[in-house]
Amino acid sequence: MKKSFILFAALTLWMPCLAHAASLSAGFTYQGRLTDNGSPANGAYDMRFTLHSASSGANTQVGGTIQIVSVIVTNGLFKEELDFGASPFDGEDRWLEIGVRPGGGTNSFTVLDPRQKLSPAPYALFAPAAGTAKGVAANAVSVTQLNTGAAPVNGQVLAYNGTALVWTNASSAAAWTLTGNAGTAPGANFIGTLDNQPLELRANNQRGLRLEPGGGNSVNVIGGWIGNGVAPGVVGATVAGGGAGSFQGFASTNRVEAHFGTVSGGGLNTIQTYATSATIGGGEANTIQTNSTYATIGGGEANTIQTNSTYATIGGG
Repeated sequence: MKKSFILFAALTLWMPCLAHAASLSAGFTYQGRLTDNGSPANGAYDMRFTLHSASSGANTQVGGTIQIVSVIVTNGLFKEELDFGASPFDGEDRWLEIGVRPGGGTNSFTVLDPRQKLSPAPYALFAPAAGTAKGVAANAVSVTQLNTGAAPVNGQVLAYNGTALVWTNASSAAAWTLTGNAGTAPGANFIGTLDNQPLELRANNQRGLRLEPGGGNSVNVIGGWIGNGVAPGVVGATVAGGGAGSFQGFASTNRVEAHFGTVSGGGLNTIQTYATSATIGGGEANTIQTNSTYATIGGGEANTIQTNSTYATIGGG
């Protein structure tokens, strides 16, 4: 008689309902399907369960052997609760080997192949250190620190005041609220980054404002469409807004590539390299070319100040 075993469902864990932290049961429920010559088995079968430290091979058994007589199999399905104790589950991988023979028989067990790897879920039941709270030193969190002497009121949070944990209002200077703050001190209270990383604000999950660290301890300001930008290494540049991902079928990007350059808005406006302190007020497709320092285009469309045109000005149109 040839028999095969197929895992029918994931290991189902069983654990008691505990009111207090205590040692948890290592038992779990195993559900499977047994076939006899390719057909779902029915009737009583003796089953032998062993744990192993490898998916195959000899001399790999871990822990004891569980042998259950006359397991009832209906339409190929069976279910048994197994408990090997806590000791085999030490964090290493484990495989379950199953042997089967007709119920009440004396023949040797037919070992089903392959062994079934146990998922990590049973390991969650093994918590021998739960009662001793390992990893937290004795008295590291004292009653005095946790017990503030009064229950919190709506809106309060637990915070450390330098001496103990206390209940405090979320609207205090230590937090920012959606309804605004009072009593803040510039320089001490702020929203931002402490490292060399940009800060972004979004609307509809689209970037609307980017404060970007630049050279010379400056911060470049980039507003409007996410495609707007300032060239790397540029100092003190501003793109106040404008731009669009798609306008009349085209992307409309504002860009500054020179120190202290400013594009106030519009679209497709560009200040090229070395046009230091140049300004484009707005409009569309306006360009101040390379080395045109202090040049200005007030607005309009498709206006260009050519290369090396220092102090040049186009009002608009």
